[in-house]
Amino acid sequence: MKTSRRDRTGSTAPHEGKAEKRAKWSKVKGETGLYKREDGGYYIDFIHRGIRHSESGGKDIETARTLLYTLRSKTRLSGHGIKDNSCKLSRLYKLYIARCEQHLKRSTVARYKESFVRIWEFFKCERVEDLRPELVTEYIKHRRSAARAPSDVTIRGELGLLKSMLNFGEREGSVAENPLKRAESLKARKKYTKRALTREEFEKLINHEHRNGSRCGPSKSSRPCNCKDLWLMLGETGMRKGEFIALRWDDVDLQRRVVTVRGHDDDEGPKTAASWRKIPMSDRVHRMLTARAANRVGDRVFVNSEARSVGGNLRRKLKTCLKAAGIDSKGVCLHSMRYSFATWLIQSGVSPKTVQKLLGHRDVSMTLSVYAQVLPGDEEKAMDVFRAPAAQARSPNQTPTQPSQQAQQDLQAN
Repeated sequence: MKTSRRDRTGSTAPHEGKAEKRAKWSKVKGETGLYKREDGGYYIDFIHRGIRHSESGGKDIETARTLLYTLRSKTRLSGHGIKDNSCKLSRLYKLYIARCEQHLKRSTVARYKESFVRIWEFFKCERVEDLRPELVTEYIKHRRSAARAPSDVTIRGELGLLKSMLNFGEREGSVAENPLKRAESLKARKKYTKRALTREEFEKLINHEHRNGSRCGPSKSSRPCNCKDLWLMLGETGMRKGEFIALRWDDVDLQRRVVTVRGHDDDEGPKTAASWRKIPMSDRVHRMLTARAANRVGDRVFVNSEARSVGGNLRRKLKTCLKAAGIDSKGVCLHSMRYSFATWLIQSGVSPKTVQKLLGHRDVSMTLSVYAQVLPGDEEKAMDVFRAPAAQARSPNQTPTQPSQQAQQDLQAN
């Protein structure tokens, strides 16, 4: 809450700020919470049940009094649980951003602010009650018709951010009901589907050789892929790209064979609280990290010879390696390594809750619905559950009273 100050006359000012940028004011006699500026305008400022209410009162005294009485009535009704949607969007936005700054990373809040700039440019509304579901449809058309139109996923995220702010206002008590609650949601048109690699494809990726090793002229030499460590780490730990880039040697315990995930590439900590986790090392990852530790450069694990991060062109490197290994790159991206990690664990019969913990998800539904995929041949392997009892059944000629040949041999031996 803003603290008040006093001017030379001894009355309380409605707000604080830089004196050189504020017009002088005086309290209107007989009207608590109403102030007159030197420039002739009026300003409303009062506190009701610990909450400060302030806004412009217009240019004439009658308008200012009407606004003051209306605002006071609304605040009294809200104290009895009766609310409306006259809350200013600017005030709700400040409250929502302040809440986000308490719980989210600075980079995430900065991205939210950029999205809100585009939203306010189109939704030229002053109050919550001015928002209508029809504006959502118009906003979608507006964004899709831009010269460099964003993807539907981006547009849906922006609209979701606006709805999230309104839902926050509804929970906080500033908004009676989210006016966009019944607005039609945008179904994203996916350009392609991300897929997981099979175990065979992953082995080809980390063991392939690059033709034309010199990469200049018509040379036909071959050399092992120098990105093997990167793909091995991503594929057998399930780490996110940012977590992988930020991994430091302090987070690697070679003796206990555990990698602790606690950082992100922007050094602001993990994506969520659930992202703080420990991942056991596989044998191959342990051997690889042990070899890298002997020639470590700098504090981070995956850097080049000049101690610079390798995260700048990972996508291009992956595309080059997929082509050199003869793997179909359709639907394969860096995040496919994380999909593959989850899918292989689920295939092996690992508990979904364990996979959730290793991936750093807050909800197991995210693990199962998005990351655990069905690979080719999984349906056929699943039917082995019903074939196994048949293979172990007695032969047709064997009767319950007739012991098997192996049992007869055991009896004779005894």
